Amino acid sequence: MRILIALCVLLMPVSAAANDEGLYDPLPPAGSAFVRTMSDRWLKAYRPQAADETFEEGEFYTVVETPTGDKILKDPKVEDRSKAVLVFYNVSDRPELSLKTVDGVVVIENVGIGAHGWRAVNGVKIAFAIYDGDTKLKDIPAQALQRGQAYTVMALGDGTDANFLKSETLPR
Repeated sequence: MRILIALCVLLMPVSAAANDEGLYDPLPPAGSAFVRTMSDRWLKAYRPQAADETFEEGEFYTVVETPTGDKILKDPKVEDRSKAVLVFYNVSDRPELSLKTVDGVVVIENVGIGAHGWRAVNGVKIAFAIYDGDTKLKDIPAQALQRGQAYTVMALGDGTDANFLKSETLPR
């Protein structure tokens, strides 16, 4: 009986670790980074890309396609999967925009052209708006943000157009 209990105790950590296997997205393969592309209308999933002088091994990047050429942005690494991650990209022609709640509470502030800002938030259903200073440009209907997921808001054109997208992979 003692041998059976000892075996159960020894095998328990292996079993628990095996149960964690599907909880997290894979890390990039050795010698690579995860890269995704986006334009003003779509966002592709992260894919492994060979690391080089542009893409650092083990990191996550978004290549933003713009009329003036591609812009490479290093994405945040997420350590706390108990939160949702919200990333705001300014691919508009406005020099600086902010993402706020519809009633004006700052979520991500002062994002320049071709740049992005991000914030980890609790899972919640909330409506956002894009602001240029104190001027509201675009309402974004209420979205249900779920823990462990990443969401992207893109400000487009003159800032009065936007896309809200759920990412397939939450970088870690």
